[in-house]
Parts: sequence; C-alpha cells; structure tokens
Amino acid sequence: MQHVVVDGSNIATEGRTTPSLAQLDEAVRAFLEAYGSEVRLTVVVDATFGHRIAASEREEFDEGIVNGELVTPPAGAIGRGDAFILQIADKTGASVFSNDSFQEFHGIYDWLFDEGRLVGGKPVPADKEIVIGHPSGMMDVKVEMRTEKGQPHIVSCTVGRTARKIMEGTVFVPTTVYGTGR
Repeated sequence: MQHVVVDGSNIATEGRTTPSLAQLDEAVRAFLEAYGSEVRLTVVVDATFGHRIAASEREEFDEGIVNGELVTPPAGAIGRGDAFILQIADKTGASVFSNDSFQEFHGIYDWLFDEGRLVGGKPVPADKEIVIGHPSGMMDVKVEMRTEKGQPHIVSCTVGRTARKIMEGTVFVPTTVYGTGR
C-alpha cells in the first residue's frame, strides 16, 4: 500500500455517537504502525466534522485543516463525503481505510471488492470479540489485550473462518416492502 484515503469521520465515530479527533489520530497512528510510516495518507472528514467534535479538539482540528493534514469535501459534495473519498481513491489507485462498505457505490467502483483496497479497523476494548467484515463474508476475531505503562499490548489474536459459502449475491425482498407484482 502506497497511498491510503482515510474515511476520517467514519473512523473517528466508530463505537461512539459523536466523532473524536483523538480517536481518529490514534487510529491513523496505529494504521501507520501496522502498514509502515512510508504510506501516504489523505485523511478526509465530513464538512460538519469540526462542529461535531468536542470543543477541546476544535483548535487542533483547525490546525489540521490549515496544515493539510485533514481534508473536507468541497461544497455541494454528494454522500457526506463518501463519494469524494472514493473519487480520490479511484483517481489515485489508493486503498480506503474505513468501516463503511460503501454499498451504494458497489456498481460504480468495482475495485472495492479487490483485496487490500478497502481496509477496516475498530477500536478494540480489552478482552472483547470483534468481527471483520469483507464483501465476501464475515470473520470473528477474538483479541486479548492488556495495558502496560499506558500502552496497549495484544496478548493474543484469533481469527475464525468457515469454509462454507457465506453469500451468494441473491437478495430476497419481502412483498411487504414493494407490494405484490414486483
């Protein structure tokens, strides 16, 4: 991975009701630690991001915008920034770091199904089970963590995957949704 577009609003809000610039920063640092500091990042946040974060984070947010560390979509962007994120990734061949599946864009950007183009990540509390989602299915992950001197340390990580087919691509819509005759 040489270039990654970060869905900053998505990552900053994961597991929360309002976004956290600190959570976004921690996730970006963890991503760079995992994938290498030579990866070039473009961190995109929604236009409303600066108004939804804690007041104590706003000055740092403004500095991030001025320094080019954070990017917001241009006025009138469709999809709360999702389309903007995918346009950047499409034009540059970048991967996307997000927990969004971008389902409404599957017919436009087939590369979303390519291995390594859509990377997810979640903050994981110690001794909790998480699930990794991928367009081809789901995998359970069990992570055991401990904190030493304020730093998280992974004790163990187990990923389980079945060999059975998980999805076939057929959607069954009840007639109560569209009525009869459709």
